[in-house]
Amino acid sequence: ISVDVGTTTVAVQLVFLPLAKIIATRTAYNDQIECGLDVISRINYAQKPGHLQELRWRVLRTINRLIKQVCGGHEVRPNEICNGVIAGNTTMVHLLLGLNPEYIRLEPYTPTLLEAPYLTAEQVGIEINPQSWIYISPCVGSYVGGDITSGLLCTDLATPTDQVHLFIDVGTNGELVIGNQDFLLTCACSAGPAFEGGGIDHGMRAAVGAIERVEIDAASGQAVCQVIGNVRPRGICGSGMISLLANLFLSGWIDAAGKLERSRPSPVIDTSERIARYIIVPPEQSATGKAITLSEIDIDNIIRSKAAIYSACALLLDKAGLKFSDLQSIYIAGGFGRFLDIEKAMIIGLVPDLPREKYRYIGNSSLMGAYMVLVSQQFRQHQLDLARRMTYIDLSAEVDYMNHYTGALFLPHTERSAFPTVHALLASAGDRSYHGGRS
Repeated sequence: ISVDVGTTTVAVQLVFLPLAKIIATRTAYNDQIECGLDVISRINYAQKPGHLQELRWRVLRTINRLIKQVCGGHEVRPNEICNGVIAGNTTMVHLLLGLNPEYIRLEPYTPTLLEAPYLTAEQVGIEINPQSWIYISPCVGSYVGGDITSGLLCTDLATPTDQVHLFIDVGTNGELVIGNQDFLLTCACSAGPAFEGGGIDHGMRAAVGAIERVEIDAASGQAVCQVIGNVRPRGICGSGMISLLANLFLSGWIDAAGKLERSRPSPVIDTSERIARYIIVPPEQSATGKAITLSEIDIDNIIRSKAAIYSACALLLDKAGLKFSDLQSIYIAGGFGRFLDIEKAMIIGLVPDLPREKYRYIGNSSLMGAYMVLVSQQFRQHQLDLARRMTYIDLSAEVDYMNHYTGALFLPHTERSAFPTVHALLASAGDRSYHGGRS
């Protein structure tokens, strides 16, 4: 088995080792979500008596349930599984092993471990052959873990190249790596769970019933939705949120600060309560019988998430003495990366304004990297070498990060010159909502 233990979701693959063939893959929400939506809330939760063991039990329950699912229908018994690789962020690794994660968030931000020894399935609590070895991908720092060292194996950052590449894993934590054969700089930002559906009133992950794309009628503000599975919608996923915000912005129904347009009458803007809401789908058209909406609080959460990621990119480039234009390619990883519309992501300022051909979608690179390490000793050693080469930048100690972040708290950014393509799109749309310059 190869396993990706994410803050929001867990994925398990069943692999037939003699042929390196992936037999089945299953994904589910991490059962720890009930104890907190992000790593900091779970670290805090773990400090109460008995809660660390509860968190460990919850993630093991998720993994073991998925193991049974991938085995089912393939005539494989869990005790026939003889090898396992697990990739996860530093906090998830600590909680999986029952290690105190408190010092991950306390200065000087020193995790209990970065490189775990080989352990047996019985020692970890994975319900396969008890004596099977479990390899845990090495971490780099408090908030850059084995999911990133696994993901790098899927990119040119793992090759001997002089060209500079940027890797972005968009999830509850936004992790980034920039570099080439001469250097690797990495950092993590607290993007929050918005793009995976968390903290959004009607948010959900990309599954059947999720709104994945939204077009806006410029005159009325009404939405036309594309839903995964072509069924009645149940909620909206990350790619849908980005599409919706970008088109609302282009059509003038939200301003650069993410506030809904109130001066023009529209049947889809509800101002009857203290917080204004945009009605994406009316109750009679949804699968739940309730309206699917996006509030101004939801919009603010999405803007904060995109600002965290973009400003972390900008800071790493500053550290390397580079500009966005110096990047040869940008790899987008994460749960919704393969569904991401780059133009829409650019309009809201999530990613830099660069030619589309520079972007590469690599999906769940953590899981793919775990698979590569599972089937190849060479990749296993290469991953370890990469982890030991990476220089970890702690954003909490970087004053300039907050300057970048503050500038990115608008659509797309307060620096108009950083997004010339978006400016041109807004101009062609009438430039109704964007006024440029610094706020």
